[in-house]
Amino acid sequence: ENVADIRAFLEFRCFMEGEAAARAALMRTTDQMHHVRLCRERFDQALADGSDAVEEDITFHDAVAQACGNRFFSMTMSALAPQTRFSIGLSRSLAGQPQGTRRAGVCQEHAAVEQALEQQDAAAARQAMEAHLHGGIARLFGH
Repeated sequence: ENVADIRAFLEFRCFMEGEAAARAALMRTTDQMHHVRLCRERFDQALADGSDAVEEDITFHDAVAQACGNRFFSMTMSALAPQTRFSIGLSRSLAGQPQGTRRAGVCQEHAAVEQALEQQDAAAARQAMEAHLHGGIARLFGH
C-alpha cells in the first residue's frame, strides 16, 4: 500500500529467503542444483536479450526455495509472487544506478547464491541471498 510496506516486504524476504538458501545448501539434490543453475542462466540470458526478466528472477528464487527441502518455503514464495513482481518492477524503475550496472550486480549476486549452494556452504548461501536482497533494498532506497 505504501513505500514502508515495500521496504518491510523486502526485509521479510531477506529473513525468509536467507534461511531457505542456507537450508538449500545442505539439502539440495543434484537435480535441484541443476535446476537452480538453469534458472540463473535463463535469468542472465533474458537480461542479455533485453527482457525485464522479472519472471526469470522469480523462478530463480523459487528454485532455491524448492531446493531447501521444505515445501512451505516454496508455497510462501508462490503466495508472495504478485508482491514480488511489484517490488522488482518498482525497484528497477526507481533505481538510481545505470541499468547495465544494476543488471550486472544482480547477475553477480545470483551467481554468488548459486556458488554457495554448489559448495553446500549454508553460511555463505544465507549471506549471499541476504546480500542480494539487501542490494535490492539499497537499489530502491539508497544506502
